[in-house]
Amino acid sequence: MRELHRRLLSATQIPSLFVVLSIFSLIAPGSRHSLYAEKTTVRIGILAHRGLPRIYEDFTPTLEQLNRSIPGYRFEAVPFLLSETDKTLSRTDLDFLIANPAIYVLAESRYGASRIATMEIPSGRGRRSSFSTVIFKRKDLAGIDTISDLKGRSIAAPDATSFGGWIAALRELKRAGVQTDDLSRIIFVGTHEAVIHAVLTGTADAGVVRTGIIESLQSETFSPDDLTVINEQLTPGMKERHSSTLYPEWAFAAMPGTPTDLARSVTLSLLQLNTAGIGWVAPADYREVHACLRELALEPYEPEPISLRQFLHDYDLYLIGIALAVLLVLSLWTYRSYRLNRSLKDMRVELTSRTDYIDQMYRHERYLRQALQTVADINQLLVTETDLPVLLQKCCDRLAEHSHYTMAWIGFVDGQECRIAYHSEDHLRYLEVKPQISLDPKDPLSRGPAGRALLDNHPYIINDITTAADFMPWKDRALQAGIQAVACYPLRPRSDLPPIGLLTIYSRRERGFDSEEAGMLEELAGDIGFAINAFRIREDLQRIEMEKFLEQEEVIETFARLIEQRDSYTAGHQSRVARYSELIALELGLSSEQIQLLTRAARLHDVGKVSTPDSILLKPGPLDPYEHRLIRMHVDIGVTMLSGTPLYRNLAEIIRYHHEHFDGSGYPKGARGRQIPLLARILTIADAFDAMTTSRIYRPRKTVNDALDEIERLAGSRYDPEIVPAVRPALADVTVDESIHQEPATMLEQERFAFFFRDQLTRLYNEKYLAYLEKKGETPALSKQIDLQLHGFHSYNRRLSWHEGDVLLQRVAGRLRELYPDCLCFRIQGDDFLLFLNDVRPVPEETQFDEELAGTGVTIDISPRTP
Repeated sequence: MRELHRRLLSATQIPSLFVVLSIFSLIAPGSRHSLYAEKTTVRIGILAHRGLPRIYEDFTPTLEQLNRSIPGYRFEAVPFLLSETDKTLSRTDLDFLIANPAIYVLAESRYGASRIATMEIPSGRGRRSSFSTVIFKRKDLAGIDTISDLKGRSIAAPDATSFGGWIAALRELKRAGVQTDDLSRIIFVGTHEAVIHAVLTGTADAGVVRTGIIESLQSETFSPDDLTVINEQLTPGMKERHSSTLYPEWAFAAMPGTPTDLARSVTLSLLQLNTAGIGWVAPADYREVHACLRELALEPYEPEPISLRQFLHDYDLYLIGIALAVLLVLSLWTYRSYRLNRSLKDMRVELTSRTDYIDQMYRHERYLRQALQTVADINQLLVTETDLPVLLQKCCDRLAEHSHYTMAWIGFVDGQECRIAYHSEDHLRYLEVKPQISLDPKDPLSRGPAGRALLDNHPYIINDITTAADFMPWKDRALQAGIQAVACYPLRPRSDLPPIGLLTIYSRRERGFDSEEAGMLEELAGDIGFAINAFRIREDLQRIEMEKFLEQEEVIETFARLIEQRDSYTAGHQSRVARYSELIALELGLSSEQIQLLTRAARLHDVGKVSTPDSILLKPGPLDPYEHRLIRMHVDIGVTMLSGTPLYRNLAEIIRYHHEHFDGSGYPKGARGRQIPLLARILTIADAFDAMTTSRIYRPRKTVNDALDEIERLAGSRYDPEIVPAVRPALADVTVDESIHQEPATMLEQERFAFFFRDQLTRLYNEKYLAYLEKKGETPALSKQIDLQLHGFHSYNRRLSWHEGDVLLQRVAGRLRELYPDCLCFRIQGDDFLLFLNDVRPVPEETQFDEELAGTGVTIDISPRTP
């Protein structure tokens, strides 16, 4: 604050200062009272917030009143600018002060000044002793509607020390989450008039002045329609436009050393002043000013640095306590360390004995982890590989990469034998002569591990082939190849089915296969068998899919037509979009294959709406944000439906992006530019064109020309600027069916349509349906409109409960349906009803509701309603 007070007085204001000083020096000379230490002149410091020339005009009546009513003293004005605040307050010959609340609080806290009166100024036909700040902009400047919109904007103010012209506004900025750093520039121009000039000339985007400035100047220099007040407040009794909390007006304060008798005389004289201009009332409460300065951390509430000596003096006991606590902790830690050292000595022997065991377990775990990683890698292949021969060869190669596995092979059952189809690289030439594996139990070649596994349909493992009696004739060759163990696993589609093949793994590890390892390999064999069967099934399914291609397309087309049957607006929409897409594609010169793909995608682009609830799909009006989020899900749902069939995946990719915008503002992925496929960019424009040229309940359709203008306007934002030039030549001559609308055409649609306009409590129609009928112009056909108003209903609610009130409303509504089952009846304004009758039906009588209202204290008033 002190730094802000040191602003220099501009050269243009210095001559005015001397003129005003000369004028006030001639005002009301007089002798001083003898009690006032031989001084005959009383100096009053007055803040010149609107420039020095206005001081004489505003405060001459006050000075004349004081000189006239207090003999023996000559009251003299000492005008000062905002930039001269510190210099003026530090003067020892200053007796009184007239200044804004912030400067008064500064004088009070720093020098001991005390307020004796608060300024009162004219306000309309009355007067007020409080003021505020006005944050405003030029009316034709767009983009600034709230205080938050000032981020990134420039703002003008008279001075950093002006309370109404800056400090009060700074508090509102902070409350709205706008910091001074968020503003592009802050311009301090010296006076309130200069602030208005800066905003009107465009030097600043917004400005801040104190209350009443705009009203006092608008007739002289500008029209009241030129400015718009931001964050305008409506406060009873405050006629001037304002943007913040009200604060007490300027204070008239006695400076320290001013005699008490003189201060009392001045106070009485000020309160007796009767003028149409500035007057004075009893001193107001300035706590709101203190609260403002405290929130903004401005003097006298700005934080002060603390020295090391002061810190040590203020927190000496805390520091001593912390030092003792640290000393105690260190002592406990030392004792604890001593105890731990003794324990460590005792545990060292046990730790050494356990280390060997842990090392052994670690090696075992590392071995199992390697086996697990091998199994995991093969499982990854099972998920990602799309070619069966490649998959099985990679499985054998990956198994052979294990540090203890020598080789692996996969064979398939062929009649009464198993033939090896895939194997890892045979460095040891073990399979140079492929083993014969018989499935005939009587054949000796079936007694090896492979034959036993296939015949028993169960894994067969030999961890030490040297002890195996049934490993001939391959036993000797295996030993020569360094093979110590062999594991054979049947490959089955399911565990309860016979094997279709065999997985065989050879190991050079002396201990052979661990039980955990064998279990993992068994699960792997099951996965491989399942994958082989899945590939075979997939081949069959692809063949079947190809045969059913045309049939499936008809099914999905039927599904799309089902969606159109759910929504009268959607009916024909997909076909029209397909036609518009084809025309645009032809104009762009796309190939026939691309055009065919695009039109097929267009016919199915809204198929995902099958999952959209009727309450949203059939809603006869704009959707709220939550409903928008739900209906946007139809894109992902449609993609999921179509991508499940390989033949439709290319269509799904087009549909996935048909609600994306070229600038990335679309959904569901926020893709932008060339991230969106070309065909999807065309589909987006065709979809939008049909939506624009189709009537909705909540908006009329656009003409073809207007729709094309809208698309061209959004080129580069929503739509591809390279495609848009082809849209007008392609669609300018299309004929739009003007009969397409969202109005219900059948009785079923009308009933479903009205579902959205039912009151949930009484099941009568609600006010939305009434507005809908009036918009359509259908209500004049019903000649009688009867108001039924419940009197005393609110008292009944308070006396019993809201639940009882709901029950009463339901009884009255039920009676209305019983009396007029074929008439329109609405619940309006909570506890009133509106009945539409034709000329034949009689008007209801109040006695017809006696049974429903008996004992409730509620009465019903029935009267005609003026349409």
